[in-house]
Amino acid sequence: MKYAAASLLPETCAITERLRENDPVPFCHRPGHYDLSCHFYARKESIMLNGTPVELPAMLMAREARAEAQKACQAAHPGCTLISFGLNIPGPVKTNEELRRLFDDGLAAIEELLHGLQMPAIAQFTHHAATGDEALLAVQGEPGAIKAATTRLEETHPLGRLFDIDVLASDGHKLSRPVPRRCLLCDAQAQICARSRRHSVEALTTRIAAMLQDYFHN
Repeated sequence: MKYAAASLLPETCAITERLRENDPVPFCHRPGHYDLSCHFYARKESIMLNGTPVELPAMLMAREARAEAQKACQAAHPGCTLISFGLNIPGPVKTNEELRRLFDDGLAAIEELLHGLQMPAIAQFTHHAATGDEALLAVQGEPGAIKAATTRLEETHPLGRLFDIDVLASDGHKLSRPVPRRCLLCDAQAQICARSRRHSVEALTTRIAAMLQDYFHN
């Protein structure tokens, strides 16, 4: 279901229609070979290369559309806590078949988590574009408890470091993470590494490709 569905506020439509123009064509698959180690490495690396590259203007438009969709969802479901879910993926390719699979796995984990908390989502919306896969869930539950639970999910799921789970209270305030997010490569605080550009995009995407390979194929 697109963010600009009729159930949301109409002002989100223009932004989302612009994003739809950038939706990727069906992703191609590059055949992989696993008989030689060099081919295996190339296959892992190609996981992060398949897909439609996006540039900064498209990402800024996506951020604007996400903020409008969050406001629309909270207006349609007053008093609810909002979960905004996406993936932390560096580099120009933000989605492809493997990343969509990761997104679906993460969304299922969030749904299972909410079921265990006896706080099922009363409304759920997903959006898939070249700028990334995203979901919004309106939940009847205390935002602090939901933030603590989703942070545990990010910390304990094998691919949780790639999850980007924001929790917004009913007034739109985004709750802070109780513990800093750790870097994929050196376990330092991720914000510090990102700010200083300590690691290259290539190093990060190679690490992510290896994580996806280990989780889904080994």
